[in-house]
Amino acid sequence: MRKMRNLKLLLLTASLCSLIAAQVSTGRVLTPSAARVQLPPPRLSHDIPPEVEFGAGVTSPETARPFFDYFSWQSFVALNWPSAVGADGRPVRGVPNTGAGVGDAGKRVWESYKADWELFRPGGAEPTAWSSYDLNPRATAENPCGNVGDSKMLAMITKMDSVIDGINQAFSGPLIDQSRNYVRYEIHVNKAYYEKVADPNVKWYLFDRQSRDPNRPNVFPDGVIEIKAAWKELVEGRDDPNRYYTVDALIVEPGTPRVCRPARMGLVGFHIANKVVHLREWVWSTFEHVDNVPEGAPVPGDKYSFNNGTATPASPNGFDHRPAKLSDAEPLPQPNDPRREPVQVTRFTPVSPAGQVTPTTDEINAQWQQALSGTIWRFYKLVSTQWPTVSDGASFKVKRSSIQPGSSGVFPQDSGLPFPAENVANVTMETYFQKGQSCMRCHYNASQDDFSFLLSERAFRPSPPLPLSMNVAERLRRITEDRMSRSPTLRNLRDEVQRQQ
Repeated sequence: MRKMRNLKLLLLTASLCSLIAAQVSTGRVLTPSAARVQLPPPRLSHDIPPEVEFGAGVTSPETARPFFDYFSWQSFVALNWPSAVGADGRPVRGVPNTGAGVGDAGKRVWESYKADWELFRPGGAEPTAWSSYDLNPRATAENPCGNVGDSKMLAMITKMDSVIDGINQAFSGPLIDQSRNYVRYEIHVNKAYYEKVADPNVKWYLFDRQSRDPNRPNVFPDGVIEIKAAWKELVEGRDDPNRYYTVDALIVEPGTPRVCRPARMGLVGFHIANKVVHLREWVWSTFEHVDNVPEGAPVPGDKYSFNNGTATPASPNGFDHRPAKLSDAEPLPQPNDPRREPVQVTRFTPVSPAGQVTPTTDEINAQWQQALSGTIWRFYKLVSTQWPTVSDGASFKVKRSSIQPGSSGVFPQDSGLPFPAENVANVTMETYFQKGQSCMRCHYNASQDDFSFLLSERAFRPSPPLPLSMNVAERLRRITEDRMSRSPTLRNLRDEVQRQQ
């Protein structure tokens, strides 16, 4: 198998550029000539692949796609391997249990990674060491769960809104499942990411230590990984816990005061952002639970987490309505409140669009699900892999107006010519932006921060002075506006989302 270092020779050709240009200009999926590439059989391993390996026949993005899908599955299996356990009974951060199988019990490797709230602390406090499970001494006052140790705490309501730091910077509302419960989200980063941000000589956890100079972007080393996971609350009598990877979690509810409650959660969505060697704009892999939504027409008798099993109500762009954003200062609406009406979700773009080279993504899913037979992971599937077809960031430029007027970067040409160029979405995380959007298109707005929104969203920056008499809701609004006004990345993301609405 040839390694990623040959990607430039394989993909950076005139035919590749014409394929991408045609796809971007027409907005359709091109039908390639009849072709099939040969993949190796699935291999269940705890090793996260550092590069994408290719076999014969790779002459275009379509023929490279099966190898990227294979890479995504390798990464998914390795990240979901049971974590090694130390002498103190806690998972060893980022280390797999090499004596276990992927189906064995235990906290998964990615769950042992540090959570975003462990890296970006209130007040700009220094992050703890990578191996530590202790928060800073003042941590018990920062959240109602106290010092949670290695217990899972799901503090997020919307994708980019943490009730821990109390700032609502999401550009969309929450997702409500068929049981009228809110989907919860969390973000974890691996050691390479964490130690780069926490490095005493770097201190990117402080916004003022980050570069805003477009000629000197904040750049991560190869090998950094960012994980975003979506969870649904399992309801006895409706959800079969034997079909989900489940955790007993602590749920942080918004309101004044905030409260913490236990709940059993099932994994429904899983993003992997991996800065792979030679791929300046990262590889983006997204997985979902097989019961999220129907693929095509609903199957009578099947239960879906985010679809009522019928074609009513209609969901022309993948959803029927968008719930209003939640306020961090107000408690959640009660289950019988009309504001908690379930969102009817469908998939806007099929997992295997017409014209895919074989094996298609669906066929690759079937192979890996068979290999994972007897484990909970057979109930998960790859939705899509997106990557830059130009290796080593040859065409990278900062996005126009995201840093300063006059810079010439334009998506997708200046984001490494991503493939697929658009319509890449996880229904649990980009429910309301399935049409026209993609992982790389969204994260291109964070090109100054090496495509990671965490640096702009989570890094500490001093709040503007506000009157003590101001109520909590107004205080949060003013702080949010201040952060928006000082962050070109956030302003551009807001503008991008508003254009899509």
